[in-house]
Amino acid sequence: VENLPTLSGINIYPNPFADNITVQPKENSKMRLTIYDAIGNLAYDKTIIQTTVINLSQLSHGFYSAFIWAENNKIFKTVLIKQ
Repeated sequence: VENLPTLSGINIYPNPFADNITVQPKENSKMRLTIYDAIGNLAYDKTIIQTTVINLSQLSHGFYSAFIWAENNKIFKTVLIKQ
C-alpha cells in the first residue's frame, strides 16, 4: 500500500470505513478525489476544497483505490477498505 500523508499533508479516515470517509487536505486548496473499485471502474469523483465528509454507503464491501489530484498531478494514493 502506497500512502504519502507526510508528503502531501492529506488525511483520509476512518479506514476501514462503513459508510462515510472524511477527507482532510493540508490546506484549503482545490483538489480532485477519485475512487476506483478493485477492477478499475470509477466509483466516485468529486472536487473538494476543504475538509469534507463523503457518504460512500452506496459502494459494495471491498477494496478501493483512492487518488487525490492537484492540477492534474497525483499527490496522494491509498487503499480504502469498505466494511
